[in-house]
Amino acid sequence: GTSGSLQEALKKVRSPRRPQRVMAVSPAIVDASALLLTPNFEETPETTKKLSLGETMCRWNISVPANACCTRHALVRDSQ
Repeated sequence: GTSGSLQEALKKVRSPRRPQRVMAVSPAIVDASALLLTPNFEETPETTKKLSLGETMCRWNISVPANACCTRHALVRDSQ
């Protein structure tokens, strides 16, 4: 049923996958032994990772310490 499919999907999300070793196919890839979680896709650019984390963190509802210089740094501190 639907709940079985949902449970199977959650198991896949919760269970960490072992990264697969892939061969470098582009001269832009320096380390031919690099491991990608999803080898069928290109590695996520650093800028994209930072933007994604920033957008996610901005949705958090956290306690901002009185001595925090700003909300952004309070979010960064909370994420550690």
